[in-house]
Amino acid sequence: MAKEPPTYDLMVLLSTSAPDDRRAKILSDVEAAISTGGGTITRNDDWGRRGMAFRINHEAEAEYHLLQFTAPAAMLEQLAYNLRITDGVPLSAVFAAKRCGL
Repeated sequence: MAKEPPTYDLMVLLSTSAPDDRRAKILSDVEAAISTGGGTITRNDDWGRRGMAFRINHEAEAEYHLLQFTAPAAMLEQLAYNLRITDGVPLSAVFAAKRCGL
């Protein structure tokens, strides 16, 4: 039986001071990077604007997005790097999703 690729959760916070079209482009670039890297997005949730626990770049709130995807582990480093250097992304984090035996 072939081994399934691991499932990951990606939390992306987008700057509310960035224009709407810029935020949409960042999300589409992330989705394209996952697909190009051999991954599949299984869930894409827009949590809307929320307050942050602490200010980042003098901003008190951000637009939260949660993407759940399966992908080879090799593409995670490049994805994380691209998000770190992208203007309009004050914070992002990738977590390995635990599978339940349900």
